[in-house]
Amino acid sequence: MVAVKLLKLLINRATSDQVLVKYLRVFIGILANTLLGLLDMDVTSIKLKSSTADCEEQPKIEWNNFDLSIKFKNWSAQEVTLKFFDVPHFKMLSSDEIAVSDLSDDCVYEVKNSDLIESLVKCGEVTSEEQFKHWFIGFNEIGSFVEVIFRGYSEQ
Repeated sequence: MVAVKLLKLLINRATSDQVLVKYLRVFIGILANTLLGLLDMDVTSIKLKSSTADCEEQPKIEWNNFDLSIKFKNWSAQEVTLKFFDVPHFKMLSSDEIAVSDLSDDCVYEVKNSDLIESLVKCGEVTSEEQFKHWFIGFNEIGSFVEVIFRGYSEQ
């Protein structure tokens, strides 16, 4: 959606066909690099104490003072709380979004050499010395993932 808005803006701003071609080349280059970066993610599976697969209801998410809590009932109706500490970024993703479309939504994954963490370092949000982690937490019962960047983690 953002790409479409950007493309329309570039087309409307072009003062000539030559300028439009130049804008389109830059736009296509950025789009291709973004897609290749997402498709080339190096991920490893993470095993939690309690599986997120087949959770009984939608997870309840709370973000307070840069700490993120995700509460859900697992497949055996036990209450589970995942706590992430020092969280500069998180979001919900549908399992059909390109960033996670090749991942099974009943697992948890860690992204190695994360481009997102690298972007957060470049903009000064975090430092590389802080050793942040990048996870995708799949909830297949609702067909979505929680993407989270964090420094500390606990499971209860």
